[in-house]
Amino acid sequence: MKRRAALILTFLCLLALSACKKAPAPTVTPTPVPTAAPKPAPAPVPTPAPTPTPSPSPTPAPVFSGEADSIPLPASSEEYSASLAMTAITLCTDHGKDAERRVLDVAGCQVLKQFRYDKAPEDTGHTCAWTLGKKTVPFGGEDRTLLIAAIRGTDGGEWISNFDFAPSRDEDTQYAENFLLCAQDVLTDLQPYLLREEKPLLLVCGHSRGAACANLLGVLLDRELGTKDIYVYTFATPTTLRGEALKEAYPNVFNLLNPCDAVTLVPPPSLGFGRAGQDILLPNNAETAAALQAAMASLDPLVPSIAAYYGDRHSLEGPGLSDRGMTAFEFLCRLTAGFGGGELPAVAPDSDFAPLLAMLGGEGAGASAAMQHMPVTYLAMILAASKLS
Repeated sequence: MKRRAALILTFLCLLALSACKKAPAPTVTPTPVPTAAPKPAPAPVPTPAPTPTPSPSPTPAPVFSGEADSIPLPASSEEYSASLAMTAITLCTDHGKDAERRVLDVAGCQVLKQFRYDKAPEDTGHTCAWTLGKKTVPFGGEDRTLLIAAIRGTDGGEWISNFDFAPSRDEDTQYAENFLLCAQDVLTDLQPYLLREEKPLLLVCGHSRGAACANLLGVLLDRELGTKDIYVYTFATPTTLRGEALKEAYPNVFNLLNPCDAVTLVPPPSLGFGRAGQDILLPNNAETAAALQAAMASLDPLVPSIAAYYGDRHSLEGPGLSDRGMTAFEFLCRLTAGFGGGELPAVAPDSDFAPLLAMLGGEGAGASAAMQHMPVTYLAMILAASKLS
């Protein structure tokens, strides 16, 4: 009860933010997804100057009690559960290896193994740190083994990896290749554990970078094992798929999105990117969401192709191209410095990048944009949405 009271207090405090005022009911949008996942061959990527590492997001207060039924799985993995969403975001948003272990301990889980937490801060490779937990839960009238894959969000040099969505530079790629490579890496380590258990249930969850990995991991798992008994909940999810890959629905994959969170609009939707599964739009301020959409749309004419995204250098001193400018890829990498209070590039008011900088990196804007992305904000909005439903 004390934890539940703490959660409600957190929720009430966050509702005081303007972003959560006068919110509409949540919208669920099914999104088609791929039938095949070819593994792209990464090519060397020119690395922009490293950006400051943002501070880890505040972790939501636990919403479970440690009892056997404290991870509330619906009878069907294709049924959305706000209770499971609140539990899942708590399970996947402690960045530290030891902190993540403690969260799973509180949930009554055995930690089987932790992967990739030894990544160097400057490592820009396409992998994710993640923790595998195990718990016996009552399900369908019997005790079943639940495996939990909790995938960490962005840390250190992974900010650069986040924006390197086509390391192959293939104009026809059907995937955000950075996140597909992450998902394939997790699946390789996860498969032996799935084979050891009899009829295991599986919960996959992640926030931000971890969400994109979880989204595509859900696709790979569904293709291999089917949707039954596989629960996938992602939060602040970047886009992951495009083209022919957007043809099938994965009804057990739920993407919870804050419409005022810029991370959910990268890679650029103008290049045809979407997400696997069902997008659940959480309630938030419509004016802020519209302003963000307009600012992000200012990128559309700058990145008509993957080649332009990586190759066209736009002036910071005025409109148009310049050899002394930045590519959209480099600018987005630098823009994340605003999330951590680091130095931002100086941009003239008429630069092609000015609208985006004003929305996400201007005075006070960086902190506001970061708050929209934080797990604690998502937790409050999920709770608000569940009361509106």
